[in-house]
Amino acid sequence: MEYCFKCGKSENDVKILDAVSNNEMVSICDECAEFEEIPIIRKPSTYQLKEINNPRNVKERLLRMAGLDKKEPTIDDLRTDFKVSEEDVVMKSMPLNLIENFHWHIQNARKKSKLDIIQMSKILGENEFILRELEKGNLPDDAFMLLKKIEQYFQIKLMKREEVRKPVNRFDWSRKEEIKEEWRREEEEKVEKEIKEVHNSLKDIDSSKSEDKFPYNQQEDFFEVHEKLSEKSFDEVSTSDFDVDDYVEEKVDDEKKEDELKKIKFDEGSLKSLTISDLQRMKEEKEMRESMGDDVDFVEDKEVPDHLKDYERIGDEMKKRAVEGAGKESVKKEFHY
Repeated sequence: MEYCFKCGKSENDVKILDAVSNNEMVSICDECAEFEEIPIIRKPSTYQLKEINNPRNVKERLLRMAGLDKKEPTIDDLRTDFKVSEEDVVMKSMPLNLIENFHWHIQNARKKSKLDIIQMSKILGENEFILRELEKGNLPDDAFMLLKKIEQYFQIKLMKREEVRKPVNRFDWSRKEEIKEEWRREEEEKVEKEIKEVHNSLKDIDSSKSEDKFPYNQQEDFFEVHEKLSEKSFDEVSTSDFDVDDYVEEKVDDEKKEDELKKIKFDEGSLKSLTISDLQRMKEEKEMRESMGDDVDFVEDKEVPDHLKDYERIGDEMKKRAVEGAGKESVKKEFHY
């Protein structure tokens, strides 16, 4: 494994490059090389290696030297350039996290496909010299796209990718702190609303010059309420664990009921098109949920929640309508001449 001779970071953390420092070749990361202004030894890209093998006549070489051989990019070229996923952009900016002995895997995949280097270069559209060096473990400067092309063709993994984390379940208790914060915000809004109402009332008192419009006793009451609310800061809002826990449990139960009702909500059109196989599938899904016991454990002498009662009731009603619809269809067929 290579390390940067300046900062000591490994090739797993940063991209390590070859550079020249104090008349000797050293390994350095791209950040240190840019900061220290150390000359970097760039490896030839796949495009440059392809250009070497393309023979040019005298006219083409003269046009190239004069800078007159530049061609306008075609639509296919532009489409290929812009057809880059977000994952590719991230992977390009990061160091290549290759598996151990990646070049062995490439060689084994090629041999299993019964291909030689020449055939492989024609299929992938890459230079034969690049592929030979790749199987020896030597990477070109722009190796990412080449490795990805090999991965896609041979269906192998050469680069390690971090797995995407699955989203947290909406009923997970890790949401407890989030719900607590929502509850606290609601309480703060209530207190703020009360303070605004008292301030507005005090403005009315100041604008009222006569005691007939606003009795003195009522003024004292408003001043007393204002003093109490002013002393009450938002940080002193009651957040006892007992009250908040009850609020969290109620919130989670409401979300569960809402989720169950979404599953059993059907319109008239879906009821008419319902088949016996659909009912059978729904029954199997229900039995599977009951056996898993995610929402409720069905034990004798234990009350069934209301949202599950609604589920059973709607299911029975759907079965009834389906049977009635099937009966009507059979009657129509019998009396059809």
